[in-house]
Amino acid sequence: MYGVSSIIGAGIFALTGIAVQYTGPSLFISFIIAGFTSVCSAYMYAEFSSRFETNGSAFIYVYTTFGELPAWIVGWWLVNSYCLMAIAKTRALSYYLVGLLENLGIIIP
Repeated sequence: MYGVSSIIGAGIFALTGIAVQYTGPSLFISFIIAGFTSVCSAYMYAEFSSRFETNGSAFIYVYTTFGELPAWIVGWWLVNSYCLMAIAKTRALSYYLVGLLENLGIIIP
């Protein structure tokens, strides 16, 4: 599930209302393009995982192909991006929670 949420991202849940205000009905086209890109990314990882015998992520693919230093860079980049994704998803969740509580009459500054 973490891989799926990493591919899709939190923006589809947190920014849809704001995006509709600016784009209107053409937002649907953006979702189609983003969905196609996500499917291509998932297909790429599926192909990579079927070609390598070890389990792993982009680190293993880069390590097998290019060596240790590029794999180390990619590994740390993945750690940083996962941390930033967790931060973005937590911010979106807290935004929705504050909105829900405001609808219930509980105001949180």
